[in-house]
Amino acid sequence: MLNYIWIALIFLGFVTAIFTDISDSSADKFRNSIPFKTTINFSEEVDAIKAGKYSVRIQVDRAYFNQFYNEKINSDIDIPAEINFSKESNSGFISLKINESSPALWKEMAASIGDKEDLTGTVIIKNKSHQIYLMLR
Repeated sequence: MLNYIWIALIFLGFVTAIFTDISDSSADKFRNSIPFKTTINFSEEVDAIKAGKYSVRIQVDRAYFNQFYNEKINSDIDIPAEINFSKESNSGFISLKINESSPALWKEMAASIGDKEDLTGTVIIKNKSHQIYLMLR
């Protein structure tokens, strides 16, 4: 009898996980692979971006964030990140350091990929004013 209960619980767990994944994917809650415009500030003076690793701060206007994600945050975002940039492709890998001041949605995104403190993605630099586009995963 207990075996049937365990089988039922395992089955319900799988069904719940599949339903949650399908509902998040169909609603496109996290807006994966859609470019997200933001601004970066380098920790040190950078005249020309070269290949390599940079410590930066990501700044996002709350109005843009609210419109993009259909969320309601009350203040602008300013969080630390690291960029590993490739000059050939004018893009790189970014790791945002999620902390207590990060938006709840970004905390949920980071937790869903298994690391509550880092949110990773691709960064594409469009011009020299350091306007960047993030594609978070």
